[in-house]
Amino acid sequence: MAERILRTFAACISHGLVPNSFPDRPDQPLDRGSYNTVDATLWFFQALAEHRAASGSDALVRELVPRLEAILDHHVAGTWFGIRMDPADGLLSAGEGETQLTWMDAKPRDRAITPRHGKAVEVNALWVNALRSMTGFARLTGADPGRWETLADRAAASFQRFWNPRLGCCFDVIDGPSGCADDRLRPNQLLALSLHLGAAGLGSLSEIFDGDAPHDPRGCIAQAWSVAQVLAAWTAISEGSPGGASISGGTPRPPRR
Repeated sequence: MAERILRTFAACISHGLVPNSFPDRPDQPLDRGSYNTVDATLWFFQALAEHRAASGSDALVRELVPRLEAILDHHVAGTWFGIRMDPADGLLSAGEGETQLTWMDAKPRDRAITPRHGKAVEVNALWVNALRSMTGFARLTGADPGRWETLADRAAASFQRFWNPRLGCCFDVIDGPSGCADDRLRPNQLLALSLHLGAAGLGSLSEIFDGDAPHDPRGCIAQAWSVAQVLAAWTAISEGSPGGASISGGTPRPPRR
């Protein structure tokens, strides 16, 4: 069933986007308004990666790689609704007029309540994730992953721009129409975080990870020392301690191997 759903969406890709909705009747065509989403297409990469992990089969990935490449090409060059990669920093920008492209898509009487034009935090986490996934898919099929890996590295480095040191959290949107960052605290950054913490065991970290990209998790899916080391690093960053700190406040020790 999952494979059938993924194929259905893949068959409906237009201008590098998967549809946000389908017509009520089968005889109605998909129009431009059916594609008013920036995050659904990027979630498609995550869904495909999870399908591959669950099924243990590479067949669907191999089949869809040309369409995935076309999706990313459209995002880099620019597509509908102002969705495009900013060549200045490699991050993904989206939104124009009264569009509502993220999951916060309430729009009564043609007025977007939360338009979030610019570079949204969870969208760019998904963008980095899609590029990382494409890097792995390219390796899987014997294609050159270099372009996607370069774009992923650049976007990941630029993602640091979302950090708001004054509030100790991420900006919701940067580079919006006003030129200012939106520092309102919304749940969207939790979606961004869930892509580093939900990769193997929901809400935890695996025992070990491959040293080479895409750094697949190995061992047990939830390991206390892995979580502890991330929390220790987070504590050190939050407290501004260059030397780091252990959870208990004592001398930090290297993780067990």
